[in-house]
Amino acid sequence: MATTETIFPTDPLSCANTKDYRLSHLVWEADFDFSSKIISATAELHFNICSSGVPSPLLILDIHNIQVIEVCDCVSNRKLKWEIGASSVLGTSLSITLFSDMIVGKDELKINIEYKVTNATAVQWLAPEQTKGMFM
Repeated sequence: MATTETIFPTDPLSCANTKDYRLSHLVWEADFDFSSKIISATAELHFNICSSGVPSPLLILDIHNIQVIEVCDCVSNRKLKWEIGASSVLGTSLSITLFSDMIVGKDELKINIEYKVTNATAVQWLAPEQTKGMFM
């Protein structure tokens, strides 16, 4: 019989605590400011709680080059404490402290992260003359 470990093996190159939380859904809204090359976004993340016992009170995510503005619980709209870890070979972690009533006896967790990206390495900020229609 397949276990959760064989279906979803731990990623050795990730900071995320995927044994307790698995991303199941993302609702993403973003505003692209082409003049200042800044992305302002909100990510609503839905997680399945996978722990058979009491899950970790910390949700740890992998991030890269973002400025977190606010993290909150989608159900109660309570602000959550968060901390960005030091960069390492694994990348950078975002640790979010969860209230026990968000996770104990629950199957799903929903959080909202508001953030900005000022140096988006995966985005090509093209000048109008570099585009087919030559305008934006």
